[in-house]
Amino acid sequence: MTDGDKDRIDVAGRSVTPLTTTITVRWRPTPRVYDARLSLLTAFEDQKRLRAFSVDGDMVHALVADDAELAMTPQSISIAFSSGVPEGAVLVPILDQTLEMLKPRITRYYGRFQHLIGLESFSSYDRARSAVASKLFGALSKDLSLTDSAVLIDGSLGGSDPTFKAEFGVVDKTEAAERLGHGDSRNAMEDEPNFSHISWEDHSLPEIALYVDSRWHDHEKIPLDPTGRWLFDRLERYRVDADQLASRLFRQVAQG
Repeated sequence: MTDGDKDRIDVAGRSVTPLTTTITVRWRPTPRVYDARLSLLTAFEDQKRLRAFSVDGDMVHALVADDAELAMTPQSISIAFSSGVPEGAVLVPILDQTLEMLKPRITRYYGRFQHLIGLESFSSYDRARSAVASKLFGALSKDLSLTDSAVLIDGSLGGSDPTFKAEFGVVDKTEAAERLGHGDSRNAMEDEPNFSHISWEDHSLPEIALYVDSRWHDHEKIPLDPTGRWLFDRLERYRVDADQLASRLFRQVAQG
């Protein structure tokens, strides 16, 4: 069993798991961070992790696996996986090396997940959008002749940490590919990878689906010397909650 297999949730006979996972760690910029970023790339190259990289001003992008891209600025690093949930054996060493070489004073960390759950029960995209709008807004949907909806929600599953900011709605295959590329979303950040190099059109995406984009954060005190495993464990906790959020939203819009 891999790390990503833990606490898997099933709805309507399918496993709910994110298509993409991003972890972002922020810190106070220091001269050491400026100097150490390229040294970190050199270390990845020596370890044969580095597949490609680019430098644009303060922004460094690097492909460190077939499905993993990192973006680094003087105040943050963000590592994004385009094939679902990363295994600890892959992510933890990258985080450990980053923490060891940059020695940042971490101020915040986030987990972001994109879920796509097929809505095969609807015969057409227009029918799915109309039906979901009706389930979410009741009589108001008919009064306003709603034909589509994209919903923003902030909250938490248990009334406490971690908290989330999420966006969800019905998409067809074309819009799903655009969304997965981190197009127009309030959760998209300029200093994070955007999956723009992925040809999502070539993936087996559902014709009609519920798209859920959620970003997670908590206010737990951060150790002075956190490890890669410490950060990964929190990302896993966020992932479990993100799966639950996606499954609850699916049940609401697809099953009523």
